[in-house]
Amino acid sequence: MEIKPSSKVLTIGGALFAFSMAALVFSSLFYTVDAGEKAIVLKFGKVTDVVDSGLHFKVPMVENIIKMSTRVQKMDVHGEAASKDLQSVVTTLTVNVMVRPDKVAQIYQTLKTDYEISIVAPVLQEIFKSVTAQYNAEELITKRELVRTQIFDRAKQKLATYNLVLDNVSITNFAFSRGYSEAIEQKQIAEQNSKKAEYDYQRIEVEAKQTVARAQAEAQALSLQRNAVTDQLVQLRKIEVEKLAVEKWDGHLPTTTGGAMPFLNISK
Repeated sequence: MEIKPSSKVLTIGGALFAFSMAALVFSSLFYTVDAGEKAIVLKFGKVTDVVDSGLHFKVPMVENIIKMSTRVQKMDVHGEAASKDLQSVVTTLTVNVMVRPDKVAQIYQTLKTDYEISIVAPVLQEIFKSVTAQYNAEELITKRELVRTQIFDRAKQKLATYNLVLDNVSITNFAFSRGYSEAIEQKQIAEQNSKKAEYDYQRIEVEAKQTVARAQAEAQALSLQRNAVTDQLVQLRKIEVEKLAVEKWDGHLPTTTGGAMPFLNISK
């Protein structure tokens, strides 16, 4: 026997279907643009308008919406080049870039939405090669900030022609060939040892001068002492000793004497 769905079930199913169709129609009629975005309105593939954030209406089957971010986008660009002294140099450039909000339509028409790959990366790679070729490998390390500034200034000017705004460029550590890296390390070690040897020499020289100065001071003090001991000073010291002995004498002569003679009692 065939079991037919009840009218209640059919009613619920019909309501759900109608709701789904209404939601589908609504989604095809309206769209939202988030903050930090611009929406490009295409009518049969042609740019007709650019709208800001909010809820907007579109004509189904006629208009197509392309959203583009106007926020700063961060990307990494791999760079390879040769230095002035023909050393292979590898690095990564971290780039912050954004589209000009008032030029979104032009950017889409010329670059579409893949401007990071089609424009930003090639421009940065080319400028990195050009700037790196002006410095030898050692200068790339010691003048790294200058190199970064030159890359940033030139890339900013170049990307501006595409209506792109370069906010910042940073450089990770430069990587050289293994042989050159070892040579740099050995040079740094040699310079450190040279500075240490120079410091030790200066320290020993100072200590030797201090030792000589102390010896000269001691010798000068002894010389002064020797010069101060004169015959007059010796005679004066003898008089002082005799005077001190007289002051201590109690007025009595010694009662005994020693020596080769027998003891005599002088008092008797």
